[in-house]
Amino acid sequence: MLYFFLLLASLKISASKSWVLVGRKRFQTRTSARNAVAEIEGVWNSEVFASTECWGKQPLLWRKGFDTGLLPSWEEICDLACSDDYEAEITSRLISHKPGTLDTYKLHFGPFISDDLESLMQNNQNHASTLVVNDVDRWIPSLSDWMDSYFAFLPRWRRDDAQVSLARVGGGIGPHVDNYDVFLVQGAGTRTWEVGLEKLSVEDEYANLVQASEVRILNVTTPSVTVELNPGDCLYLPPRVLHWGTSAADDCMTISVGCRAPSAAELLSKMSEITSSSAQALAVERYADFDLLRETNKSLSSEVKDKMKELVLDLIHSQLDDDDIWSDLVGQVVTEPIRPANDYPTSLREMDCEWRMELGIWADAAKSLEAIVEGTGVLRRAEGISFAWSGGDPGICKLYAHGHVFVLNDTSPSASILLDCLANGLPLDQNRLLDLDIELSQSMKDFLVELLEEGFLYCNDA
Repeated sequence: MLYFFLLLASLKISASKSWVLVGRKRFQTRTSARNAVAEIEGVWNSEVFASTECWGKQPLLWRKGFDTGLLPSWEEICDLACSDDYEAEITSRLISHKPGTLDTYKLHFGPFISDDLESLMQNNQNHASTLVVNDVDRWIPSLSDWMDSYFAFLPRWRRDDAQVSLARVGGGIGPHVDNYDVFLVQGAGTRTWEVGLEKLSVEDEYANLVQASEVRILNVTTPSVTVELNPGDCLYLPPRVLHWGTSAADDCMTISVGCRAPSAAELLSKMSEITSSSAQALAVERYADFDLLRETNKSLSSEVKDKMKELVLDLIHSQLDDDDIWSDLVGQVVTEPIRPANDYPTSLREMDCEWRMELGIWADAAKSLEAIVEGTGVLRRAEGISFAWSGGDPGICKLYAHGHVFVLNDTSPSASILLDCLANGLPLDQNRLLDLDIELSQSMKDFLVELLEEGFLYCNDA
């Protein structure tokens, strides 16, 4: 049985008891007057997590919930940070500071030299550092599988990457807030977190930024609690909660699974990007003033500004009111890569002969799909790619992947099940196709072949 503890083990204060019903089981809860952080112990259960109603609202500490046996090693993360096979200068960075100060944080981008990195990560009273590597799930498939096994309750388009942080004792990236939900899973060692009990407004964040720091950290006093995470523990934080992690062991590894959430500015920016290259009449329509030569007022009058405002509003409403346009815009925004990597994913036609020879049958999209249907191999999403799907106009469904739009001219029940499985589900093999009662029509096969050829899906041996 899992138990809710709204009383942190380190704080001995009185608590009131209550019960919550999940399915046919009751789970005991304790609510503390002084501590707003909930605590649960036991194997991770997404239904229990949902029942806490912490999502988007308040922090939650989950003890001993996650298996850390399949997580990458310290050496594997360091190897990625030192590799120039991908854009490590974007996805890896070293954050260092002098312990006890907030204005000494420095930021160094990879790729790093192995010996230099090892030296830089030796902490002492005058120097502490943390290595942060993004998109680790993209490069280590076992970590991607681990994420899918625990976080399948989130739509794939709402989930970002697995960011891995390594630090020796004293390492940390300073007090900060995130604009998104995040799950901080302790993979190895121990980390201590200061967790704010109140959400911080954007205005307060900007007012309390440490200007001398190269890292976005804050100097702000707010009610908080201290929690210590051990391997397998997870700290969930909703957006805008102040937090500050510090390594308490020399083998500290933290996996941060963040959640994507587009801002109004990002949606508007995408709209601008689309309309700026559009031939739509409203997009290219320009301001006109046929009475200009009869006007005596040569100032930038309110009439002029109102006409230009009307131009913009007409264009915006044309995008918002067209369901197909708006669906594609949203689908592209929520799946486009936040940190693009060169040549990823790699399409089958871009592979050289040696690579294709190594892949064998899996280098041929049509033959790969035929093998899956006949019972050989597994169809998978490319790691680290965001997917979403939507029913579109009558007769079609759409899959969004990595900012691209793919149209399936089929709205049968099998088509909807297939798209949902591609976007959010487990890998597909013959047995799973049968279990889900998916009958692949020719249009569905052509659709899958296109995704395979583009590299958004791939097949390999089971």
